[in-house]
This record gives sequence, C-alpha cells and structure tokens, in this order.
Amino acid sequence: MDLLVEDGVARGVRLETGAELLIVPNGSPYSVGKTDERMQIAVARVVETGLPILYVNQCGGQDELVFDGGSFGLNGDHSLAFQMPQFEEAVRAVRENPAMFPLFVVDPHSGPSGLITTVNVVREETTLTAEEYMRGAVGQFPPDLGRAVSQEMVSLERYQAGRIILDLLDAAGVAAGREVVYLVRAGNAVYTITFFTGIDEFEARLPTFEQSIRTFTVREE
Repeated sequence: MDLLVEDGVARGVRLETGAELLIVPNGSPYSVGKTDERMQIAVARVVETGLPILYVNQCGGQDELVFDGGSFGLNGDHSLAFQMPQFEEAVRAVRENPAMFPLFVVDPHSGPSGLITTVNVVREETTLTAEEYMRGAVGQFPPDLGRAVSQEMVSLERYQAGRIILDLLDAAGVAAGREVVYLVRAGNAVYTITFFTGIDEFEARLPTFEQSIRTFTVREE
C-alpha cells in the first residue's frame, strides 16, 4: 500500500480485506528530516489500523536522486520491531510474532478524529518485573512520536501491573490519539495490553476497558 494515503483509507482497506500486515515498498529519496517524517506517517497508519507495518525503501542512486534505504518495521502496538541501516544494502529475515493478536472495535458514533478504537495484546517472555518492564518501555518511546502522561503500578484481581497513559502525536506534533497500556507480569512473561482511541473519545470509552482489564487471566497449561 501507499504510506501517504488519506486518513481513514488504510482502516477501510483493513476492514474490507481482513489484512493482517501492511507492506509498503517505496522509492523515497533522501532529504533532511525525511527519516522522522516516514516514521511519523508509519506510526499514524499503525495507530489507524492496529496492524504491524513493514516499510521497505530503495537503496542506491538514480541521476540526481539518492535513496537511503533505512527500511523498518513497526509492531501492531507501534513499537519499533527493527531498523535497517541507511546508505547501504542489507538483508534481514523478519519473523512474525505469534504471541500478538489484535482485537478491533469499531464504534459508528466515533468522534471527529475518526481513529479506530483498538485493543492489542502482546506476550513477551522476560525475566523483568512489570515495574522494570514499564520503566524500559517509557524510556524507549521516541519523544517525537508521543509522550507519557502518567505511569504507575496498579493491582488487578490476580496480578500486579504497570499502567502507562500515552499521547500519540501527529506529524505536526499535536496529540491526536491517546492510549492506556497495562504491563501484566504472569508466569515467565509480561503481557502488554494496549487500549487506543482518539484523544477526544478516550475518557468516555476508558471505563469500559478498565472494567474488563480487571478480570484479565492467563490460563495455566
């Protein structure tokens, strides 16, 4: 797909086709600030659809144009999966994360943002506690893509969890969406559960999600 589609188009494609991954083959020439611009647009597409994205850019030269490569992948929770080098050819095998599955909610009475409301669940085996995992997640989030509004440790019915609220920024640096992230330590893994919607709809929709997350349970095999 084209990364520079109008807002709402990518979401419509996902709903119509049942797509599970966005792949963007591109020939984008290098210019100052282009790397950040690509990342911001890609994050917007992931936020809009809840789908992971592979951005594959050309590397080399053609006449006066220089293509810098710099391909990257974003997970469905818009975290950075990988980043390829610029100005050199490189190959990388990408393996789908079988522990991630997105759940989608579409409300016909959405606000003016038009952003789709999503819930993502990601499981990662780790030795970190929920609090350590939370500190690392906040520290790694790119400041030009969003900002942490709050972070705290909370008690669910069965688990301790980290809770983060993030504002996600559009290309102009304005907060367009807001999400709450729960980091639940269960067994040998941390489960990242993310609820996202438009910033103008967040407070109205949050209580329903908060009620549901209280009953989160991991089935023991």
